[in-house]
Amino acid sequence: MAKGSSYERDLSKKLSLWISDGEDDSWCWRTASSGGRATIRAKTNRKTSGAAGDIRATDPRAEWFFKLFSVEAKKGYASATIDSMIDSKQKVPMIVQFWEQACGSCNISDSLYPVVILAKDNRKELAIFDSSFVFTLTRLFGKLSFPHFKYRSEEYYLCICTLKDLLAFMDVKTLREEVESAA
Repeated sequence: MAKGSSYERDLSKKLSLWISDGEDDSWCWRTASSGGRATIRAKTNRKTSGAAGDIRATDPRAEWFFKLFSVEAKKGYASATIDSMIDSKQKVPMIVQFWEQACGSCNISDSLYPVVILAKDNRKELAIFDSSFVFTLTRLFGKLSFPHFKYRSEEYYLCICTLKDLLAFMDVKTLREEVESAA
C-alpha cells in the first residue's frame, strides 16, 4: 500500500507539471482512499464529485484533464507484463484487470476515457488506453509516431506505450482546447 501511495504522489506531481505546462507541480493529487469512497457510493447510485480514480484535480485549471481521463495508477505487480496478456496462467491477465478497474472508475467519474499508468522498478512507466482515445489522438495530432503495442481481444482493443512518449506526443494546449470546446 505504501508503494502505491508514494507512486500516486509522484505521478500527481508529474501530471501536474505536464498539465500546467511546467508551471506548477500541485494541480492534482491523490484521491482519498484511491477512489474507494466514490466506488462505494456508486453502488447506491450516488455520485461523489472528484473522487473516482486514483488522482484528481486540486486546482480548477486541471479539471479539464480529469474530464478527459480517469486515472488508475499501479506500481509494481511483477505479473503485469505485456507478454502475460497473450500467454498467462491467470484467467484474466493482470493488465486487463487493471483496465477493467479503470473502466469502472471512468464510468463513476463521467470522464471520457480511462487510462492506466503502470510503473515498475527500473522500467519506464506505461500508459494503457483504448482505441477510442487512439482515434482522438490521431484526429488531433496525426498518426502515433512512437513505439506502441496494440492488444485486441473479444472485449478490448487497448494501446500500450510509455507514458513519456504519450505526454511528449500530445500538445497540452490543443488537448485542453478540445476538452473545453466540447463542454
